[in-house]
Formats: sequence, structure tokens, C-alpha cells
Amino acid sequence: MIDGYVVIDRIVVEPEHQNQGIGTALLKEIESRVPNAVTFQLFTGNKSDRNIHLYENLGYKVIKKQTTDQGIELLHMEKRP
Repeated sequence: MIDGYVVIDRIVVEPEHQNQGIGTALLKEIESRVPNAVTFQLFTGNKSDRNIHLYENLGYKVIKKQTTDQGIELLHMEKRP
């Protein structure tokens, strides 16, 4: 955490274990371990509908769109507790 900002780099749940609440539990655990955070930030691909849905349900909002050199569009999202 730098100046209250927490960047969540990667969370991966194996496909056979998805839709069981594991991703939600992981994010909630991360957030609970940094009670003084000002902002949580993460990113995902713009076609990762399940990820986007999960993050939005947990209060994350898109703050920026970015296209990589490989042409992949990323959504940067943040949550202010």
C-alpha cells in the first residue's frame, strides 16, 4: 500500500472452481486486511464479463480504459471504501 492505495495485481481462480464464491471471498479478504485503504485498484480485460460483473457487484467502478500494444483493451477499476 502506498499512500492508502492498494493495487490488486492478479487474482486467478481455476476455471473448474469458478462460480463458487472463491473470487468474492479472496477480494473481501484482501480488502479486510487493509482497513485503512483509501482506494483499491485492479484491472481486467474488457471482454472478461464475469470478472467485470464480480468487481461491479463488490463496488468497483471503471475509471479508465487502456489499449495495450497487443490491441487488448483493459478496464482499470477502483473501489473507495
